[in-house]
Amino acid sequence: MSCGSGNCGDKFPWNVKHFDRPIKGGWSINDLPASVANDALTWAWGSRPKKVIRGPNSAVNEMTSFLRVNGIPVTRELTNEIGAIANAQYCTADPRRCRGYRGPTLASARAAPPQVAMKGQPVMAWAARFWATVNVLISSDYANPAETAHRAALMALDLVSGDHGCVHCVEHWTGLLAASPPLEVIKSNDDMRVWFWRAHNISREGKEPMPFQRIARDWKWDVIGDQAVAEAVERMGMKVLVYVTVFQIKCYCCCVVRYVTR
Repeated sequence: MSCGSGNCGDKFPWNVKHFDRPIKGGWSINDLPASVANDALTWAWGSRPKKVIRGPNSAVNEMTSFLRVNGIPVTRELTNEIGAIANAQYCTADPRRCRGYRGPTLASARAAPPQVAMKGQPVMAWAARFWATVNVLISSDYANPAETAHRAALMALDLVSGDHGCVHCVEHWTGLLAASPPLEVIKSNDDMRVWFWRAHNISREGKEPMPFQRIARDWKWDVIGDQAVAEAVERMGMKVLVYVTVFQIKCYCCCVVRYVTR
């Protein structure tokens, strides 16, 4: 469904409050959606003439107008992806302006010890922002949740494979995608949310897993019962993290390349 030429951002479930006040860093959205971004578009977006943006809806409309001019169809799903990116950007820049903020006070933040990575693992500063973006993105319902999940999963794979990722994370994430491919196992919007909740817990090595109901309440997902969550985890092959062979990993990566480039 296309947004036409209207105000696509007007009904997005913003977490940030007080639209009448400027946000730290400004309302303009920094990053294009991963599903449509390429080098040429990214350069054009970054070098566009800057103008005053007076709120998050105006920021979404600025980006959707830019994409239309560059021949990108603006669907409701793409608009939700843009809104999720903006939500994460605003809440990262000014967390106390966000609904449900449970972060530290300024005093406790100053007193907190510096973040230390697990032995041998880098601290990936983008990770919290990525998961915030995904959690907002999947709070909406989609006609094709498997496709939405697949795009977000590829974005994660791209990030962990980049200059600020880690080899260990690439192996784990690629193994998870080979064992439980979103396009094959996700059959509903609830499945999509359970898949990312489970994937996030799997990625939190050495940390206590977060209960689904808590994450669902924090990010305004539809809450489903423990039994339904357990059944979805087992049906999607995520009950036990399966160690896949090198052959399986290579096959999955080849499929990803074919999917992206065709």
